Amino acid sequence: SHVNDSVPRVEIFNTILDVVSEVCDVPAQDIISFKKDEEIAEARIILVWLCVRSGLKPKEIGKFLNRKNPNFVSEQKAKYTVRDAEYTCFRSLVRKAARILPTRFKAMEEAEEAADMAKYIPSCSPTDSPTPTPTA
Repeated sequence: SHVNDSVPRVEIFNTILDVVSEVCDVPAQDIISFKKDEEIAEARIILVWLCVRSGLKPKEIGKFLNRKNPNFVSEQKAKYTVRDAEYTCFRSLVRKAARILPTRFKAMEEAEEAADMAKYIPSCSPTDSPTPTPTA
């Protein structure tokens, strides 16, 4: 599910990262690190897959993950395909994360809309209130 264009791309990435971190029980810092432990690598693969599915471009994903290899995203997608075909537990983690994301994206979009609306609402300061007219 794509997120509307008002939401900054890095926020989309960070939201997906948070969800993957929760679902896989792997700290976000480890997911974006260069560590190669199986659990971390698996979480990274899920992160990349969900980023692509959410409309982020491979170049953006590589940049957010601080990867210089231009083939990084396609390599992660290939690893995803293998794991998706072979491991039920992997598939269930992906499904769990994919179920959570739409709710988080909706909340992000609503927050962006609220922030946009706030720009157009004049702020009221105490001096703006009408002064009571003295009664005789």
